[in-house]
Amino acid sequence: MTSIAIYDPRRLNETDFLAGFVARGELVAFLLKQLQLTATDREGRHRLVLGQRGMGKTSLLRRLEIGITDDPALAAALLPLSFREEQYNVRSLHRFWRNCGEALAEWLEKSGDAAGAAQLDAEMRGPAWQDNETAATAFLERVALTGRRAVLLLDNFDLVLDALPDKQHWQLRRVLQAAGGPIVYGGATQAPRQSGDQHAAFYEFFRFDALEPLTMPEVMTCLRSLAVNRGEIGKPVLEILQHKPERLRVLHSLTGGNPRILALLYQLLERAESETVFEDLEGLLDQLTPLYKARVEELRTELQRSILDAIALHWDPITSHVLAANTQVEITTISSQLLKLKSVGLIEEVPTSGARAGYQLVERFFNVWYLIRYGTRRTKERIDRLPEFLGSFYRGEDFRPLPVPGSTAVPLGGIAAAAKAMAIRPGFGFKEPEGEHLLLRYDTDEDVERRLREATRRNPTDATPWVGLGNLLTTSLHRHSEAVFAYDEAIRIDPSCVDAWANRGAVLTKRLGRHEDAEVSFREAVKIDPGSSAIWSDLGNLLADHLGRLGEAEGAYLEAVRLSSEHSSTQRNLFWLRVA
Repeated sequence: MTSIAIYDPRRLNETDFLAGFVARGELVAFLLKQLQLTATDREGRHRLVLGQRGMGKTSLLRRLEIGITDDPALAAALLPLSFREEQYNVRSLHRFWRNCGEALAEWLEKSGDAAGAAQLDAEMRGPAWQDNETAATAFLERVALTGRRAVLLLDNFDLVLDALPDKQHWQLRRVLQAAGGPIVYGGATQAPRQSGDQHAAFYEFFRFDALEPLTMPEVMTCLRSLAVNRGEIGKPVLEILQHKPERLRVLHSLTGGNPRILALLYQLLERAESETVFEDLEGLLDQLTPLYKARVEELRTELQRSILDAIALHWDPITSHVLAANTQVEITTISSQLLKLKSVGLIEEVPTSGARAGYQLVERFFNVWYLIRYGTRRTKERIDRLPEFLGSFYRGEDFRPLPVPGSTAVPLGGIAAAAKAMAIRPGFGFKEPEGEHLLLRYDTDEDVERRLREATRRNPTDATPWVGLGNLLTTSLHRHSEAVFAYDEAIRIDPSCVDAWANRGAVLTKRLGRHEDAEVSFREAVKIDPGSSAIWSDLGNLLADHLGRLGEAEGAYLEAVRLSSEHSSTQRNLFWLRVA
């Protein structure tokens, strides 16, 4: 029977861990491919996987360790070293290198070299490991004896950098960028502040990969796989998947596809302690209360807690000026505190309809918990109606006109966001594409697919529904080959449809691995719209990462940067291309 780990996937044996690691397979394959392309005697390409708490960064790093070990070519060339999730003892560079030495000793012991591990333990008590420069040299010499190149699988690497004095960052960078030096594959809740400071040692040093929330199909696949592997005790979950999937759709909308919260949800469903969506929500919130309460109490000052309180109770993104008015705190003080809350991964900056940016809690379910625990009576009443609303929403019931003059329109496909907004802020609907009146319509992905297919039949000379269908098939339903067919139909109807060409190229390269066909699509897209910086950037990524034509990739990146200087990721890729 497969075991479940909520907070520490490293405690599972490898069989149970792999049985539960169902999503993220494409990202794992991509990252392992990047390691395969890294020559052992060249400068490494360092990557950080970004994701909020509970999004699966620790699990991904363990999966990479297993992937390196299980691949004969990678195992012969690379040495995957794992670390504890938080390295609170790192306050100087020599302590960091000693942690690396301890990870190496653990690898030696796991590999059957207990004598080598014991010898390394003894060496680390010597003076060479107590100095910033000599500790790095001692670690590299020990790695060289293995005949491999170290891959440092470092979780919360942004916190490690923050803990080190700035002047030691340059020492660390010199070691990491040396030919044949260690490669960092790490996790972080956000990009390190040093990566955006042009005067800092690690400015544009890392490549970033985002850990996106699990989609509803991924959630269903994960829960079904886990339930099957757990045998008899997993049957209650299989029953819900079969007969009451709306319960899972509701909680997926609320939790935002966070794997840790969904693991807690699985345990709740397996114990069969609840029968309704609201009971599911209550049980989940009760389990998370100690974690969320500790997160608030971790804040150092009453002022920070007050600002967090104002952001959470506002729910929608709030500007710093409104926040200053609500808390009666000077705007300069608010700004500095917002930076601190961002640095610990509690809040994020998001665009608003106005000129100023807004701030909201990163983890939206944390915000739901906060509203229920600390919100006003009126707020709680609206939230109490949320599960019932979403339950009927996902069962496809109660299709009715909703005359709400002047309410905000939501594009087709943004249904879950509309549902959450409806519960907390009345008067929110979306415009039916074929009518002038506002409707409240409860659509599943399958409903949207049906309507798009009907539109393709009603309007056989319009490419737009085919593009929309292709987008839905690849982003929500994960039927990527069918998505390519939909884009092909759009191109057949309108050969100048740039969205169809560009999206077709993205699916072919990112989902299906048909890189030569993808190049044809991207080149056709830039021929139609040569002013699109994003398409030039996508073409550059394809040429650099998959086709190995670095000179052409550089040309594509340069064109993208010439057209728009706002794409910092393209500039980073161009930088790495030139130093590789």
